[in-house]
Amino acid sequence: SDLSADIELSGYLPWHSGLDNKENNQFKEQLKQDTGKPANLFSLLGWESGLLLKEYLNLDIARRNPGALLGSLSEKGFSTPRGEMVLDPVTKHLLGPVFESTQNGAEKSLKPALDTDQSLAEWKILVEKSVLEDSSGWTNTYLCS
Repeated sequence: SDLSADIELSGYLPWHSGLDNKENNQFKEQLKQDTGKPANLFSLLGWESGLLLKEYLNLDIARRNPGALLGSLSEKGFSTPRGEMVLDPVTKHLLGPVFESTQNGAEKSLKPALDTDQSLAEWKILVEKSVLEDSSGWTNTYLCS
């Protein structure tokens, strides 16, 4: 018997290639054209790094320093293939929307779980909690061991 028909999986993703927005479509098309390979999460991180560099270069030359970039990102955020990203001014982490991916047998779905503002609010709650057990201090929001 086909066990996959009986399995239901659900999880949260920071990005999925199936997101239908202008920035994601442009990203996937450009990457495919330049490399011949499909987009993945690692290529997305490189793309977003390029977007940050572009934001930095768009600053007035007299203001080009990391503090000015952080201030600019704190004020307006920026659009990426995953959606609008904002900077938490306290931790300097970039945050964006979160998507829920579910597979129930052959049925698959992808839907928004948290918009950027909700993601930022949840992040602030997480960083305000103190770690009570032995910890390296590393905050990992991904489901991995």
